[in-house]
Amino acid sequence: MSEFTTTSVDPQSGDKGAPAGLAIVACGVEIDRLKNADDSGLLEGAALHVLEADKAVPADILAEARLLVLETDPAIPASLDRIRAIRRERRALPIIAALRGMDVAAMRTLVREGIADVIELPFLPHELSTLVAEVASRLAPVPDKSGVAPLFAIVGGVGGSGTTTVMTHLAGHLAQAHDLRICVVDLDVQSGEVAYYCGQTPRVTIEALIGAGDRLDTEIIASATLDSGHGFWLIAAPDKVLPLDEVKVDEVLTMLAILRRQFDLVLVDLPTDWTSWALSVVDACSRVLLVTDLSVACLRQAKRRFDLFENVGIDLDRVRLVANRIEHKLFKTFSLDDAAEALGRDFIAALPNAGHDMTDAQDEGLLLFDVHKNTKFEDAIAQLGKTLLDQAE
Repeated sequence: MSEFTTTSVDPQSGDKGAPAGLAIVACGVEIDRLKNADDSGLLEGAALHVLEADKAVPADILAEARLLVLETDPAIPASLDRIRAIRRERRALPIIAALRGMDVAAMRTLVREGIADVIELPFLPHELSTLVAEVASRLAPVPDKSGVAPLFAIVGGVGGSGTTTVMTHLAGHLAQAHDLRICVVDLDVQSGEVAYYCGQTPRVTIEALIGAGDRLDTEIIASATLDSGHGFWLIAAPDKVLPLDEVKVDEVLTMLAILRRQFDLVLVDLPTDWTSWALSVVDACSRVLLVTDLSVACLRQAKRRFDLFENVGIDLDRVRLVANRIEHKLFKTFSLDDAAEALGRDFIAALPNAGHDMTDAQDEGLLLFDVHKNTKFEDAIAQLGKTLLDQAE
């Protein structure tokens, strides 16, 4: 696969170059023909990906694309199946199907699958550029990120890393100590516990928002936004296990864009299992906190998270390491410095293990500093918050 690059070109301006977010997926022969034929640079900046017509489109390509040109063979069931899979995952992603021969029956089939348009192979750069510009002109404009609140994701090296604990205490501290309007969004749709940790029982959860489709607006979002009782607002995970493939990336990103204009800071909790929509959320974030303890198993998984982010094109400069549940023992097999060396990057915070005090507080729906003042954990959270605010975009 080629590295994803884009150029910000108005599709109706007449300038050379592809519109931002254009991905072209086809077999090697067609991609090579297109490269050789595009001597005028009409499609410069497009992401060109080599993939046979019967192979599923990888999640990293879908996560980046705003418009997809996809080689399609209606005679191959797997070729149609991958279009259906894309439509389920990214309902709003426009797809231009590239066909060998304009068979009427095949075109009818593709129209039923919800494609935006069709084009005949082999690609002719001028014809493809014109069609892409026409389809792109119907897209919603790329959101202007100026004037919106920072978006932070908090993810774990493994399940049980303490991401929810870190998130709720960080949100509580920043809201109270820095007078910020903060919203915590629990996108862990299978095992999210933010509301429980805050002692709240929501009537409306994230499930209502990710199923709202075109009805998603500020009013619906407000109906699911709950006062945590600790200075910040939250949108709770469902009270039942929700299949990860029921979450649509366009709806999630729209919801987060609205929240970023209503609050001073938005924090998101994500599932342990990675999906294309979760990676899209991470890619939209100002900062990503990767929380890990110092066990060999957890550090190994943290390294794998970094590798995943790098492989799908997420800027690793936005990822920050947080060590959690640090215990000061006389004899340790792995120190913070050892962990930093193993991962090839430094930690911005080391949060001490609060033990039973933390568990007891959370069982009561409280934060640790609601019941124990001036702890080392509170000091570490305060320092983490200051660091993040200093680095926020």
